Amino acid sequence: MEEVTMKIMSYIKSETARLQGNEEKTNNRNRVFSKPSQVLVTFANGDLDITINMKNEILEHYNRSQMTDKLAEQFRKDVKDGNITFEKDNYGHIHLK
Repeated sequence: MEEVTMKIMSYIKSETARLQGNEEKTNNRNRVFSKPSQVLVTFANGDLDITINMKNEILEHYNRSQMTDKLAEQFRKDVKDGNITFEKDNYGHIHLK
């Protein structure tokens, strides 16, 4: 396994939009559209930068069910302090270590 380095992390909060319209558009119902949160992490790997959504791995690592600003900052701090590192497996997948 090869160790990789986090370059940038961006936390994007979830978004919810509600639509209420006439019968023609929504059959007299409310519609709710949701965009889930993401934690986009860019890794430096030789000459190539790779950006992936690490939200599920972070939630699993901290044994949490929901991403928050506070948890994103804790993750950023743990990476900076060296408590969390990353490795790339033989298939090119990046994992928390």
